Amino acid sequence: PFPKGIDPEWEPLLRDALMISCLSGMRQAEVLTLWVEEVHDNVFDIQQGKTEAAARKVPIHPALKEIVTRRTEGKQPKDWLFDEVAELRDPGDTFGKRFNRFRKLLKVDDTRPGKRRSLVNFHSARKWFVTQARHAGEPVETIKDVVGHKADKKKDITFGVYTTGASPAQMKACVEAVSLPEAAKS
Repeated sequence: PFPKGIDPEWEPLLRDALMISCLSGMRQAEVLTLWVEEVHDNVFDIQQGKTEAAARKVPIHPALKEIVTRRTEGKQPKDWLFDEVAELRDPGDTFGKRFNRFRKLLKVDDTRPGKRRSLVNFHSARKWFVTQARHAGEPVETIKDVVGHKADKKKDITFGVYTTGASPAQMKACVEAVSLPEAAKS
């Protein structure tokens, strides 16, 4: 159940953003700042991001179809998918603080001696996606393409220089190889 102590209007935002990250490997800023026009043809078409490799097309997991339909319905191309944060002064920071409070109220924590912060944060969803894709037997190179990491050209000539990346079908298979635990689906 959604924890008491957070404005219940934030529940759909927190749940939807977390679901998208868990089933796509997308970064918090990539999820929160998607425009409706960047959600098309069954992909999240990320135009820019933290690195040059961040620009990519991430297949939309079948379990995200309802969220995408609900969040795009009736909106204009330049509207944000997560329109509830569009007017905030610093959407990423505000969301990050709310997410931190959300996970603390749920008692999801991993604080270690000598560490100032918990090792659990929104980025943990991205780490979880990568781990699940690897456990599903997906090739490391394909996982890198899905999450927006590129091979180092100096260290990996084969994949850093000679390939243009995974095919859309390979990336789709990688995304669809990951599924949420049954408890998270409700």
